[in-house]
Amino acid sequence: MLEARGLGARFGRRQLWQEIDLSVRAGQILGILGQNGSGKTTLLRCLAGLRRPEAGTIAAPLAIGYVAQQFRPGQPLPVADFVAAGLAARKGLAERITREERRDIDRTLDRVGAAHLSNRTVAQLSGGESRLVLIARAAEAEVFDFKCPFIAKSDRTADLLAAAGHDVIAFGKPGNHHCEYARAQAEAAGRVGLIAEHVAEIREALAEPARNWACIGQVTANTERWAQFRADLAAFGVPVRVIDTVCSDSHNRQTEAIDLAARVDLVLVINDNGGSTKSVLERCLAVNPRSVLVDPAGELPDLEDIESLAIVGGIHVPHWIMADYAGRLQTGYANPFS
Repeated sequence: MLEARGLGARFGRRQLWQEIDLSVRAGQILGILGQNGSGKTTLLRCLAGLRRPEAGTIAAPLAIGYVAQQFRPGQPLPVADFVAAGLAARKGLAERITREERRDIDRTLDRVGAAHLSNRTVAQLSGGESRLVLIARAAEAEVFDFKCPFIAKSDRTADLLAAAGHDVIAFGKPGNHHCEYARAQAEAAGRVGLIAEHVAEIREALAEPARNWACIGQVTANTERWAQFRADLAAFGVPVRVIDTVCSDSHNRQTEAIDLAARVDLVLVINDNGGSTKSVLERCLAVNPRSVLVDPAGELPDLEDIESLAIVGGIHVPHWIMADYAGRLQTGYANPFS
């Protein structure tokens, strides 16, 4: 679900639009109508995270593939190689493309009606042909994640483990979509799929003979619990192939948050309603019991007797949202705080 609340944007001194609210479900098709110059492209760029709106908040649990209105090819890449660049969003720039992925690129080009263009270079394409090829590249990416490649890569790892005959343990919380996907893929392959945050929860299953265990971590997991979980798995004495799919940004955000939490009276955790928020809140509560969730667009909290506070968030909360919330607090309260 992509949600925006109270969005506003300007072009120079001109107000393009304001107080825009919208919700878009996965798979839903939504058209945006407006006159030339009314800010349609600006709105799309804000929703895709390519431009910061002047007002409002955007919650996007998954990053967004974006096909630009204007396309100016640089190097004369073959079309198939240009489309293959979309794979970097979920594989990483250093990963080589397999033969099966090459065949998948051919199928994607055929699906969008551009199979006949595969042997041309992007510089040889017309405007309409370029648009088809750009859509194919976005489709290959599945999702574009400019912050953390682990997010786009997590489901692919689960696919590979299940296909290789592994029983899969997804470290994390039941209901998290990455964990549920990993469990479903294992079960679809006729293997066992488990979700847990503590080894004690799965001791009986781990002790079953003839299992071929592998373990991945929820992308937005509580990193302290993840480290303990891996240590407990090693101590259990059963061979488990462990792949660290917890996002490096999750490690960084949580480390930063608990460092601040230990030094202030109050911790305000910006709520994006996702797993990253829950993990940051758990880590902060462990060092500061006065850690609370706040809605960045909601009512301001009571700051009576508060001399210092920290505003933190998970990996899906941009720093500008935290900065805007800090500005609201500074404006809303006469007494200064640190």
